Amino acid sequence: MKYKNTTVTTLIAATLLSACAMQPKKENTTAKYHLHFYGAKNDSFSGQDLPLKIDLLEGDMPNSIGHGVHTSKFPLTYAIECNQDKSACKHAVVKTDIEFSASNIDEKTIKVSGILHSEMGRNLTTSMSSSSFSGTTQVLSMRVPDSVELINETKVDQRFEKTLKIGEKYEIKGLAGVHVDINFQ
Repeated sequence: MKYKNTTVTTLIAATLLSACAMQPKKENTTAKYHLHFYGAKNDSFSGQDLPLKIDLLEGDMPNSIGHGVHTSKFPLTYAIECNQDKSACKHAVVKTDIEFSASNIDEKTIKVSGILHSEMGRNLTTSMSSSSFSGTTQVLSMRVPDSVELINETKVDQRFEKTLKIGEKYEIKGLAGVHVDINFQ
């Protein structure tokens, strides 16, 4: 009798194992984020072929989500705001950083929340890590000459929270026309 029970148990176990092996493997549902940074506006350009907002830097920074706070520092940009006939212009340096966290709600939906730090002034400095050389940090400064009228000296922390579908873009606005688009793939 013991021999028959062992054979039946072995057959059931072999059937269950082969059924599991035939199940499709579940894909990794961890999304990656992409940030697109658009620098400060510059009204001093004229011409119909130039956009009102100049795209100073656009880049993809794919990173996995779901673990901790993600931080990105963007290059300093130079803003120029002019009156309609461009006879008077004001200038400012704009500094932009973003901190955010994101988590999967399901396979097609991401919840993202954070702060876009935006600062405008006459003389600003930022430090940026180099991706080319591990551990290298560059300190960058930009200054509006004292003889030029300043747009403003201000700092804004733009808080955001949004539920996004995979592939959907979300725009976070900073000072002087700066904005960052974030999406998940």
